[in-house]
Amino acid sequence: MKKVEVALKIRANLGECPRWDEKTSCLYWIDINAFQLHKFDPATGKDEYLQFDEEIGCFSLRQRGGFLLAMRSGFYTTDGWNTEKSFIADPEVGMEKNRFNDGRADAMGRMFAGSVYPPKDYAGASIYSLNPGGEVRKWVGDLLTANGIAFSPNSRTFYYADTPSHAIQQCDYDVESGVVSNCRVFHQFPMGNGRPDGASVDSEGCYWTALYEGGAGRASELGGRNP
Repeated sequence: MKKVEVALKIRANLGECPRWDEKTSCLYWIDINAFQLHKFDPATGKDEYLQFDEEIGCFSLRQRGGFLLAMRSGFYTTDGWNTEKSFIADPEVGMEKNRFNDGRADAMGRMFAGSVYPPKDYAGASIYSLNPGGEVRKWVGDLLTANGIAFSPNSRTFYYADTPSHAIQQCDYDVESGVVSNCRVFHQFPMGNGRPDGASVDSEGCYWTALYEGGAGRASELGGRNP
């Protein structure tokens, strides 16, 4: 059995969205409640961060450098580390209780990001896509906490979880058009043993999810692999 080691001993308030950048050999991650984007260099052990004035729910690295940020007030871009951010769009303008939560870019450079509605007295969160040209489209609604967004290696399957439902959803995906369709339950976790939060798909097409309050990460095998 492989040994699990702590890569960075830091007490984040709400650590999320770890992303490895092969260009800089650094791990980027966020602390949502602290309004911070971090950069960790394993070679030196140094962890530094950018401080924002609002929550950053998720982000993606840009091919040209910099970041695409999904923040409480909408989508932004930056051209590098510690550079000014530029506003793109806010698909949930006027929804003051919502903020962006989990997200991931597809193979064509579209950013998919989902929101969270903290009061949870109705299903007020959604999942959107932002294409490289700046167009925003809504794909999934009636959620409480959008999480676990990921794609299969062949880009034919789109995954997401609505964390309080304890269910992971699997959808057909057309990477050329960016269309999400035919969503259905991929795996339903039992109540009381943790609920699906962040996730990733490995090179063999297995979907790995971290269970909030479950103290575990699991690979769901229902439905087979999507290489």
